[in-house]
Amino acid sequence: MSYVQIEQLTKRFKDATVLNQVSLSVEKGELITLLGPSGCGKSTLLRCIAGLTEVEEGGKIVVGETDITALAPKERGVGMVFQSYALFPNMNVFDNIGFGLKMQGMKKEEYKSRVERIIELVDLGGREGSYPHQLSGGQQQRVALARSLVVEPKILLLDEPLSALDAKIRKNLQAEIRRIQQQLSITTVFVTHDQEEALTVSDRIFVMDHGNIVQTGTPEEIYSQPGNEFVARFIGNYNVLDRAQLDQLLGEAPIHGGAFAIRPEVISLSPVGDERSSGSESSWYVEGVVRNLTLKGNVIRYEVEAKKQNLQVDVLNTADNHWIRLGTSVNMRIPSDECIPLQ
Repeated sequence: MSYVQIEQLTKRFKDATVLNQVSLSVEKGELITLLGPSGCGKSTLLRCIAGLTEVEEGGKIVVGETDITALAPKERGVGMVFQSYALFPNMNVFDNIGFGLKMQGMKKEEYKSRVERIIELVDLGGREGSYPHQLSGGQQQRVALARSLVVEPKILLLDEPLSALDAKIRKNLQAEIRRIQQQLSITTVFVTHDQEEALTVSDRIFVMDHGNIVQTGTPEEIYSQPGNEFVARFIGNYNVLDRAQLDQLLGEAPIHGGAFAIRPEVISLSPVGDERSSGSESSWYVEGVVRNLTLKGNVIRYEVEAKKQNLQVDVLNTADNHWIRLGTSVNMRIPSDECIPLQ
C-alpha cells in the first residue's frame, strides 16, 4: 500500500466543485507535484491534506496506516511551506526555525543540535543570529523550509513556495529543495503552476484541470506523451492541430486520431534553396514563411506560417545555427513518429 492514499476527495464552495472525487497515491520518500493553472484545485487539495480545509463526506486521506481525514492539523504530522514566508520578524533565524519544537514543549538545549543540523542542511550556516529583514528572499524561504523540516513531519507540503522569487533564485532553490528532499527521503507534495519547475523537481507529476487529475506520469512521460489537448497545451509549447488542420498542412496524413501534438524542437528548419537531407518516408516536408522569432536564451523560437497554419519551431542558439530572418521562405521537416495523437 502507498504511504499517502487519497480517495474520492470532493470539495465544493457554494455551487462550485473545486475537487471532483480526486484519488491519488504517493510512495514513501517520493516527491510528487500537483501541476495546473490557477483555480484548478491544486492548492485546495494541499490544504485538505494539511487539514486547513474540510473535505466533503466520503473523502478519505491516509498517511502511513493512519486515517487523518478527521484529525486536527497539528495532529497530522504534516509540515507546510506557504508562498508567503510568514516568519516572525522579532525572531532570528535560529528561533524562527526552532519555534515549532518550542511549541511542542522542548527546551532550547534539547533541540539546539537539531536546529543547527537543519541550518547547515539548508545552507544558512553563519546566519543563525540574523533577523528576517536582514535576509534575501531566497534565504527567508530557506528559513521557512527549515522550520517545517525541523519538526520531522511525516509528509512535507509545499504550496508554490518559490513563486515570489526572481528567476535565478528560483532555479537555485528548485535544485536545493530536490537535494534536501532526496537527502532526507521525505515524502513531499509540491504545488506549482510552473511547468519547468514541475519537470525539474518531481518524481511524478499530477496534472490538474477543473478539479480533476487529467494525467499522471514521470516528468519524461508527461512532457513526451501528453494524453490530451489540455496537457499538450499546458505542459509545454506543443503545436496542437485538429484533424482538419493537420490534413490541410500535410495532405491526408496516414495516421489515426482527431487531434495531434508536435513538439517545436523536433521540427527541423532550413531556408528554401539550402541543401537538405534527401526525402524520408518517415518525415513530412512542408514549405512556410518565418513570421516571427524570439530569443529564449539557448533556443531561438520561430513562428512559421505554412498553409494557413502557424507552427512554433525551436532551434538551438549555437554558432552553427545562423538566425533566419523574418519573411524568409523555409522548409520544415516533421518526423512522422513525433506527431502524437491526443485523446
